[in-house]
Amino acid sequence: EYTMKQIKKTVLVLLTAALFAGCNDWFDVKPKTEIRAEDLFKTERGFWNALTGVYLNMANREAYGGNLSWEGIEFMAWQHKNNTTLGAYYDLQRGNYTATSSVNFINKTWLRLYNIIAEANYLLFALDEYGSYLSPAVYDHIKGQCLGIRAYCHFDLMRLFAQGNLAADPSSLTKPCIPYVTAYSKEITPQQSYSWTLNRALQDVMEARDLLDAGEYPKEQRVSTEKNTLLNVPGAMDLLAARIELWRGNTEAALPHITDHVDSLLKNTTVGITNDESIFKISVYNLFTWTEKRWEVTNNNRLISVTPNSVEANLFMILPYQANYGVDKTDLRYLNWYDPYEEGDPEKWGDRSIKVEYFTNSDENYITLMRLSEMLLIAAECQLAKGTSEGKAKAIELVNYLRHRRGNPSGYDVADDVADTDLLEIIRLEQLREVSQEGQAFFLYKRINQERPINSENPMTAAEYVLPYPQGEQQVGHQQ
Repeated sequence: EYTMKQIKKTVLVLLTAALFAGCNDWFDVKPKTEIRAEDLFKTERGFWNALTGVYLNMANREAYGGNLSWEGIEFMAWQHKNNTTLGAYYDLQRGNYTATSSVNFINKTWLRLYNIIAEANYLLFALDEYGSYLSPAVYDHIKGQCLGIRAYCHFDLMRLFAQGNLAADPSSLTKPCIPYVTAYSKEITPQQSYSWTLNRALQDVMEARDLLDAGEYPKEQRVSTEKNTLLNVPGAMDLLAARIELWRGNTEAALPHITDHVDSLLKNTTVGITNDESIFKISVYNLFTWTEKRWEVTNNNRLISVTPNSVEANLFMILPYQANYGVDKTDLRYLNWYDPYEEGDPEKWGDRSIKVEYFTNSDENYITLMRLSEMLLIAAECQLAKGTSEGKAKAIELVNYLRHRRGNPSGYDVADDVADTDLLEIIRLEQLREVSQEGQAFFLYKRINQERPINSENPMTAAEYVLPYPQGEQQVGHQQ
């Protein structure tokens, strides 16, 4: 798994990505297929290019350019329709993880995420080995982003391959978890407990937060494609910390990470949806090519809702409107993020998400991986979990604030006398309305052990929410 041969291959991928990120200085290095680390890291620009290479790898279709944003994981959450049993995600969607297509998804996703982690670890190694000449601000900034990436990818591996529903069943926290790799090394990383692994991710997050908050750095040295590197946006690490604590089931610990951000956000009463809401996004150049044919009737993996009217009636509850649960037809998410897909008249197949609809390949194509509204809704869930009248009132305020920001009139506010159980369902429904094509719906369902996701044809068990380790991991003795 983590042999020196594979690590060297990983490093070569990183350096090759750096080349295509605009580092033309290195084309004359011999041999042509390699770049010596000591050559790449002679200049500050080399470090920036290497960091860009890590982000380009995150944008790979096997990771956040597809599998973990708009594609495979959205089928797992029943956001899309498989036309036939020939669909690449038909078995994955139904928890049939031994099928060849499911095994391919599992293996590629696992290996790609660990590949990204290996790149981040190598860059951390390079900072210590070659980066003594860097200014403290640049050194801290690059190190903070690498730690943030490492934590982000490890946490998603946990959310895919470890147990969910930890609030209801914390016994899983004592069991072995995915390997948390922190070093550029030929040694196989041993497993630790689930609780230890979550704490280790949180440790990386908090160190990254401190480093990224340390101050400005010389922007004129950045390469053009560093627009991807948005883990330094204020709040990104705080949101990731809140995600980790909420996944653990600790709402009391999750809330303080985002309280200041939420309080600041409440002062903004602007109605709309803006790019500023994306506090972590990646540029995916080939997005148009990957999605161009995905709405056609002949496509076995169609990017349309599974059931006709599911978006209107099941997600936004516009048809018919349900008090507290439903929103107005003027809701900007409903108007801007979905498009009715007509296939003949009068048959209506459903709605397609147009968050990933682009008309050309471009480095201006972005996929959002973290957005401000998630802070609001995590805060609402944590406030409600306090079990106090004040906490409930705050939760209602946060939900209604979000609805107003999305263009809903006050007549669609959640009522003050709503039942606590209903309010929790409303908060989670709002979460689903926010994260279409961003890879978060499956994790929400898994975190609460949702028996039947919206549009699902069959119930899900806690075991079915856990993807099995690749066979190679089992062969080296890793337990699940």
